[in-house]
Amino acid sequence: MSSGVIHDRAILLSCPVVAGAVAATTTLQLGIVVGISYLIGGLWLSPDLDIHSRPFLRWGYLKFLWIPYQKIVPHRSRLSHSVLLGTLGRVGYFMIVLFPFWVLGIIPLPEVKAAQIAAIGAGLELSAWCHLLLDKK
Repeated sequence: MSSGVIHDRAILLSCPVVAGAVAATTTLQLGIVVGISYLIGGLWLSPDLDIHSRPFLRWGYLKFLWIPYQKIVPHRSRLSHSVLLGTLGRVGYFMIVLFPFWVLGIIPLPEVKAAQIAAIGAGLELSAWCHLLLDKK
């Protein structure tokens, strides 16, 4: 199992490769979207949000939002450390947390196209794969 420093370094070093590969095979815009979501997924929406970790601490004053998640999801369980399910769980949890703010109009919902949603999902999921592969060592 890799340390948080190793996870961060791997995300930062692999991000240009991932974003460049997507940009080379699709469009520059989608490559940028994947790259940004890859960084967000690796540094702020990491599978290690289920513990007191570097990604958890990056949330600063908002880290309290993830405390219920930590109580619900056991560390390194399939709910946090698995392909697709882990990412869907974290994103789903975060959307539930944000839902009251969307309803009250405090946080507006941005208009995004299907290709952008797919690119965001791909970036988040690919960053989770990077994390999970490092954990296998």
